[in-house]
This record gives sequence, C-alpha cells and structure tokens, in this order.
Amino acid sequence: FMISSCSMSLDSPMKSSSISYVAHAFQTPLSLHSKSRESRANYHKRRRVSSLLSTNQYSETLHNEQHTECNNLPFWCNHGILISSFSEGFSSQQKPTQQFLKRGLLNRLVREQLPSIEITVRESAISSPCTGPTDIDALNVYEKLNDYLERNDENDDSIRQLLMEHRSDAAEKLEMRLVYIPSAMYALRKDSSRSPGKQRQRARADGKKRRDVIVKTLQELVPEIPILAVTLDFDDGSIKQAVGFEVVNDIPKDGKQALELWKPHVVYVEGGNTFWLHHVMNNDNHDWTRRLKKACTGSGGAIYIGKSAGAIIAGVAMDTATWKGWDDPSVVPGMETPEQWKHVSGLGFLGNTSVFPHMSAEYAQLFQDKVNEVEGEQKENSEQPQF
Repeated sequence: FMISSCSMSLDSPMKSSSISYVAHAFQTPLSLHSKSRESRANYHKRRRVSSLLSTNQYSETLHNEQHTECNNLPFWCNHGILISSFSEGFSSQQKPTQQFLKRGLLNRLVREQLPSIEITVRESAISSPCTGPTDIDALNVYEKLNDYLERNDENDDSIRQLLMEHRSDAAEKLEMRLVYIPSAMYALRKDSSRSPGKQRQRARADGKKRRDVIVKTLQELVPEIPILAVTLDFDDGSIKQAVGFEVVNDIPKDGKQALELWKPHVVYVEGGNTFWLHHVMNNDNHDWTRRLKKACTGSGGAIYIGKSAGAIIAGVAMDTATWKGWDDPSVVPGMETPEQWKHVSGLGFLGNTSVFPHMSAEYAQLFQDKVNEVEGEQKENSEQPQF
C-alpha cells in the first residue's frame, strides 16, 4: 500500500503514525513468505521450467500459487494507494506514489498477459517433448516477464516495451481498464441553493473533469497503451461516460459487469461524503461491498485508489469520518448522527487499520485525543468479564 497525506490508526490497541504530505509504502502480506526473495525466485524458476515441459493441462501460473500460500493471512487489498487529494497525492513532488502506481499497472498487465504466452510455450514443448520448447522467442518473453514479477525489478520501461512488441502473441488485448466511482460526490447538500437535480448534474460534470485528469495521468505512466474508462454510480448501478472503446458492445452494461466480467486494472473511489458512499455501497440490491472486495483482491486484483472518503472506507472502520465533522451523516436515513457511525465496518483493505485523511499539524492534537479515546474504550472493554 502507498499512503499519502493521511494518518493511520494501526492494529489493536491503536498505534498512531502521522503522515503529512509524504508518501510511505507499506508491504502487503505477499512479502511475508518465510523463504528469502532469492530462494523463492530459484524455487519458482524450477517450478516454471518443469511446468512448461509437462504435457498436463494448463494450470494456474506461479503468481496465483504465491497468493494461495498466503490465503490464511489477514485480509488485504492486492495493491492500493490512499490519498487525501489527487493533486497532492500525484504531484510532481510525489514521485514515489507515481512510481508505485506505474509498477502496479505493469505488474497487473504482465499477470494478465502471462497465461496466453505460457500456453504458446507449452504447446511448442508438446510438439517436441525431447528437446523442450521450440518457440524460443516466446520462452524468452515468458522468462523475462516472470523475472519482473518475482524480483520486482525496476526495468519498468523495458517491460512495457516488451509487452508492446509481443501484444500480437497474447490472447488478451493489451489495454488499461479504469472504473471510476464518484458516488461520494453525489450526496445532496441541504445548505445548497441548487435543486437536487442541479446538484447531481454539477457533481457529474465535476466527476468527469476529475476522471479526465486521472486518465491523463495513467496515459503518462504507461504511454502507448490504450486507456478504457467508465464511471460507475453505486446508487443505481449505472455505467456512464465510457471513453476509449472502439466497439460499443464492449462497454460494460452495468456496474456488476464493470467490476466482475470486465476485470478492471484500476478502481478509483472518489472523495466526497463518506457516509453517503458507505450507504450506497451497502445497497442490498447490488452488494457492492462484496463485488469491490472481489475485484481488488487476489493475484489478479485491480489497483485500488481511494481519495479522501475513498481512503477512509478502505479502512477497517468508519470512525475517523466523524472526527473532523466535515461530512454530514444526516444524508443517510436512520444514521443521521456521528455516534451511530462508531465501529461501522469499512472494506478492511489494510487489515486492522483505519485511515484519517487530510492530516496536517492543525489536526495533530485532535488525532491524538481520538486515538487516546479509542485506546481507553479498548482497555475498558478488555476488562469486562467474558461470557
């Protein structure tokens, strides 16, 4: 995970880590194997070669095997970035965040292209079982892509070029797919002079402008690779403002298709009213929470980018959304007060961690007071008799 301009409450009891406009990377559970990096690389290389020389039916590739080894670890998003604002999180001063995103995009593309390249190599090995694979070019590409995944090399541009050169050899189209979710922006403001319809119209226009900036950033990070983007509203499940599609029928028909069948590379959850976002995300008719978790976890999971409200909801609980009093909880029927949002669950993409965006020196004391309050509650609860 990459966290920018947020403060985090870690583990239980809570520990605090104030991060102000500085990006920090947190390793995911996939880095917690007992084997060293070098021994894992050698181990998987032997597995890879023996697999390619086998005539058995195609099985899942090594990156899925790595994830299976970790399936008993705490629940985490596959690859995530949490920011307070896009301009701060992806500014020219935040090179680590940009590099982290670029590495994640290429990692996701490589994993998507590998299976079809493996099949090509396997079929050439079947035709010549004594000498091994005869398609040496495909074998070299396969080895280089796997080495990139295993060693986390910094040869990002060379890997992108390799994907571009061999895109005709792969069954999967080489393209980047983005699902943009601005639902938090769509909460109606009671203090607005605009009608509800005008408010929604303005919010959709603002969301389109913000999404255009995101698409431009992705294009700069992975040039020459087409970017396809759709906007998903959790409130009604609709898909709007599709761009980059050559064939109209390729556009996902609704949000369920966008998150599941379309298999996005990036899911961007926009900021706004955190309470409204949680409300529409837990719509019983759509089950967005489960679908979003499924889309962003596992070895082929999408990169989750959460901004402000999208960062808070990625955490284990919603409490931090009430701390500054910025968002109005009364937009959610039956949950109109901040007290009702204590201990309400978020997505849990960071294990047992909550997120406090827009952190600055102004909120340092507030943050510490709230952490102390939570620690006091935890201590009190631990002293209660257990039944």
